[in-house]
Amino acid sequence: KHLPSEIEPELLFQRVGEIAAFDNLGQVPFQVPPLHFHPLRADLAGTYSVTIRGLWRIVFEPDGAFERRKDGTAIEDTVTEVTILQVKDYHE
Repeated sequence: KHLPSEIEPELLFQRVGEIAAFDNLGQVPFQVPPLHFHPLRADLAGTYSVTIRGLWRIVFEPDGAFERRKDGTAIEDTVTEVTILQVKDYHE
């Protein structure tokens, strides 16, 4: 699919680079602009997102070797790899 016209490809790559600049997900500050990094819930439980612009988000999940809490959620400090699942507005 194509990105919406309000999302420049450079901004998408910038956000990916900003996430990659951290050694692990535990270092990414929660809810701090411009990333607004946060875990997702409901049908997207187990994934995380960061803001691109407006309501558009990069949705990703932990990948590689990492530890989990007893409830199955990732221990963010141990997540050093992620897989991008989608770029979307999931607020609809």
